[in-house]
Amino acid sequence: MQNLIVRPKELKAIVGIGKTQAYSKIKAGDKAFDPAFPRPVKLGARSVGWRLDELQAWLASRNRGGAK
Repeated sequence: MQNLIVRPKELKAIVGIGKTQAYSKIKAGDKAFDPAFPRPVKLGARSVGWRLDELQAWLASRNRGGAK
């Protein structure tokens, strides 16, 4: 199976949060910190993306009553 990469614009459409909120979720100490949220993948000097399969797994865990 192919590992699809989701860019920040698509992230908002799929998960419902933007890039800034996503970074808040991965920053320890931030009030929005969620240790289960997928880490971004560096694609180049100034570009990042998220693996679609990891985002889908995170969404599924939230739907099962995992994180808030």
